[in-house]
Amino acid sequence: MNYRNAFFQFKRIFNKKIIRVKVVGILSVTVLLILPVTVQGANGGYDDFFSYQRFAINVDVISKVSNNNRTRQSLRDFAKSFMDGIFYLSGGYTEKAKEELFKARRLWPEYFGPDFLIALTLEQEGDLGTAARFYKSYLQKLRNFHVGKYRISGPIIIYLSKGEIERYRDAEYLVEEHLRLNGIDIDKVRPAVMTPFFLLYALLTGFFVVIYVLIVNMYLPYVRKRHKLKNPPEGYWVCANCSAIMPDLANECTECRRPR
Repeated sequence: MNYRNAFFQFKRIFNKKIIRVKVVGILSVTVLLILPVTVQGANGGYDDFFSYQRFAINVDVISKVSNNNRTRQSLRDFAKSFMDGIFYLSGGYTEKAKEELFKARRLWPEYFGPDFLIALTLEQEGDLGTAARFYKSYLQKLRNFHVGKYRISGPIIIYLSKGEIERYRDAEYLVEEHLRLNGIDIDKVRPAVMTPFFLLYALLTGFFVVIYVLIVNMYLPYVRKRHKLKNPPEGYWVCANCSAIMPDLANECTECRRPR
């Protein structure tokens, strides 16, 4: 009776092991079947990622974005420069592409698309060092977008995008790997920073204010003094020290006691 119980217990354990072996075998075969497809998909995704084609925007919906005419016009100006930049980039006209993409970047600084496309353009020109800075700027803006820092422009970016917006972690991995294969450590790269319009305006305003102050307080008094010294009233002379007007008979300035 004890032998019989031991036999059935062993049989039950053996059957469980067989089941486990079958499950492991099925999973192994599944992984082997899926792995080549996954690798192929990853390679295709890499090629698609570093492409200008994924940044196409839906221009037709701009009229529905806002009731503000100024906002719509700004978006139209941006869309024109952005799409023109893509057109020139696709044809290999890198200088014209950069001109339009930089214009689009100034019109909409928060959008990460122009930074990425500028990086692609610079890479086509062989300037990977500068391109890396724009890749880094692209990643920073993409991260800010995904964490919700662009509360106003973020929804507009989603609305205008024709395709799905890339996830930050995926983009970060692909950019880092791309630069690493070209000998660049992205952690040591400074992002491309563009001077905001208000800061540029403030700097220019300050510069002109300084020039104005110098002209009014230094240059104009000097010119007036020189003119006065050279053109005194008839019968008088002008003191070079204090600019006081003295009669010709006086040999000394009565104001500062300086000799004529």
